Amino acid sequence: MYFCKQYFGFIFFRLSLTACLFSSCESSIEKPLDISGIQGKRVAILCEGNFMWNNARLDIYQSDSNINWANAYEKVNRKPLGDVLQHGVLYANTLYLSINNSGKVLGINPKTLKQTKINANLKSPRCILPIGRHVWITDLYSNSISILDTASLSLAKQLSVDAYTEQLVKWNQFVAVASYNGKVLLFDTNSFLLKHTIYADSGAMFLAVHESNSLWVVSSAGGKSAIQQFSASDFSRTRYFKAEKGSFGKIELSLDGKDLFFLYQNALWRIPVNAESFAEASVFFRGPKLIYGFNFNANDNCLYIADAKDYVSNGEVSVLNAKSGTLMHRFATGVNPSFFVPLQP
Repeated sequence: MYFCKQYFGFIFFRLSLTACLFSSCESSIEKPLDISGIQGKRVAILCEGNFMWNNARLDIYQSDSNINWANAYEKVNRKPLGDVLQHGVLYANTLYLSINNSGKVLGINPKTLKQTKINANLKSPRCILPIGRHVWITDLYSNSISILDTASLSLAKQLSVDAYTEQLVKWNQFVAVASYNGKVLLFDTNSFLLKHTIYADSGAMFLAVHESNSLWVVSSAGGKSAIQQFSASDFSRTRYFKAEKGSFGKIELSLDGKDLFFLYQNALWRIPVNAESFAEASVFFRGPKLIYGFNFNANDNCLYIADAKDYVSNGEVSVLNAKSGTLMHRFATGVNPSFFVPLQP
């Protein structure tokens, strides 16, 4: 959950947790879980839930048949997922999930959805990046980055840092880590040593890599927000787009790599990666009540957009054609859907 929003859910009264399911083409339906039915093109939908409500939820959307298998993890494992489902990634036939306020990272079989491993000794895990035999985990409160062994999720190494860390990505030979104090930390993937530091604006949170040539960084803090691009050759800043009002959110490159997409003023925007000014940016989609996350899925050439509505009611996901932006489907999810993980057929 985003840094400032994860604390808001518990101050509201619970509203209705039921929602109608809509689609521009056909109705998406929720069905009792039948593991044998979860085949083909699938997307894991991560629903954060509310802070301290222990209502995080993992849905599995089957795009071939437009079926959302609701609350799949809990139904398979017969236990709740935990408090605040933060992030997920598929790697080497394991779906890794970080449960922020429960202080744990899970390993799940992506086909059966059965939990296969766990580390429940973390403080406040945020984002996950698997590399080789290790899983790198950023943290909200510990001022450290945990490196876990993929075989058992046991702690292999811990790197001390000087601030809260958020998203991390593989950038050439480095692991680039966004630090909320305005730095992007570049660690060597083999030695785990800090090799370089890029200085961005305060509140560095979101990262995206463009063909290994450049790194895009979103910073938001103190009422100021900017999107910056840094060169891989000398780490110099090559582009700087400042938000006129409000804050930039998550960023992601289009499937063809020609455009950078980002959240801004409750809309999904895009700007060419070679743009010289923010005037070249345009709104791509402005539909849901409260856009909370998005993801381009190369498996089905679709764009998934999460609507958190009021942060306490069931959320909703819109599925768009990734190129045209045409709405294809819309269906209900758990509370606060925010992240998507495409699963292999």
